[in-house]
Amino acid sequence: ANLPDKSLDSSVEQIVATFQRMIEELREKEKRLQELYHKTQKRADRLEQFNEYILEGMASGLISCDREGIITNFNLSAQKLLGIGEADALGCHYNKILVATPRLVELIAETLNDEINASRIEFEISGVDGNKVSLGVSTTLICDEFGRKIGATVIMTDLTEIKQLQKDIAYKDKMAALGETAAGLAHELRNSMTAVTGYGKLMVKMSKDDPQLRQAAESIAREGAATEQMLTRFLEFAQPTSFDNSWVSLPTLIDEQINSLSALAEERGVTLIARLNTASNSVWADQLAVRQVLANLIINAIEACPEGGVVQIETTDEQAGFTAIRVCDSGPGIPNEIREKVFTPFFTTKEDGNGLGLCTVRKLVTGMKGRI
Repeated sequence: ANLPDKSLDSSVEQIVATFQRMIEELREKEKRLQELYHKTQKRADRLEQFNEYILEGMASGLISCDREGIITNFNLSAQKLLGIGEADALGCHYNKILVATPRLVELIAETLNDEINASRIEFEISGVDGNKVSLGVSTTLICDEFGRKIGATVIMTDLTEIKQLQKDIAYKDKMAALGETAAGLAHELRNSMTAVTGYGKLMVKMSKDDPQLRQAAESIAREGAATEQMLTRFLEFAQPTSFDNSWVSLPTLIDEQINSLSALAEERGVTLIARLNTASNSVWADQLAVRQVLANLIINAIEACPEGGVVQIETTDEQAGFTAIRVCDSGPGIPNEIREKVFTPFFTTKEDGNGLGLCTVRKLVTGMKGRI
């Protein structure tokens, strides 16, 4: 018999050992690849989660759609602005979800269909609470690395407070110009009306034997006095007001006004109610100004109520350290078409009104860094 070939056995053993080492190296590399994959996956998950945090934490509302118009992102600010839940929006076409905001639908359609981006388009929508909300909307078409359209994003910014500040500034400028141009004229007119009133009173004394002349003289004196009083009030309104701020007790002032106006309320068959719901009963303001503001608003509310009506004065704590005072009445309310005019000087719907009450209230409130 032939002897075993030891060199052949040795070669086989070497080949087997080499394969084993290769298998071990491959397993080691596979293990390292799996570790790298898991790390990459975790990093991707963290990045995706971080992006979600960014989108949810944005002060602006964000909506994103794919190329077919299906909503893929609908962040928290967008939900608050539009009053639509994320669960209702995701996976649905924007036409269906945004039917209550047709202008927004138009902008998204222009971006997706006509590839026209919108830049800070401003318009108003009806907010969740029924009040008007001013929106600034920008849209952007999203394309991939090959320039192919894959969707669109919408950024919505609530401009309501900014618009209100702009209105306040415009109002102050308007009032300053009105005061400068009219104060001198009003002063001269008041002097003239003082003379007219004086002559009217003199005519009353001189016309004892003539009833018709006496009646005319009394009318002249009465109308002259009313005009003089209105001019005096206008001059007080037109002049700059200085404020002496201190800590003012709202419950005390409200109780004072309810007591002082209870006779007027009783005469008109109106009930006055105070409902104070605030932790901070004191506000930093001018006491005389707050008293004047409360008096004007409560009198207006009483006059607006039908017999048997109710006027309720409420206080609540607001954000940013402010306290809200609400004077609510059971009257018909202010029609929308004149709501923007109620603070305009001399604008009134009352037969015997002079149109200076609410504009004086606004002047005092804004002067104390408040808002009405």
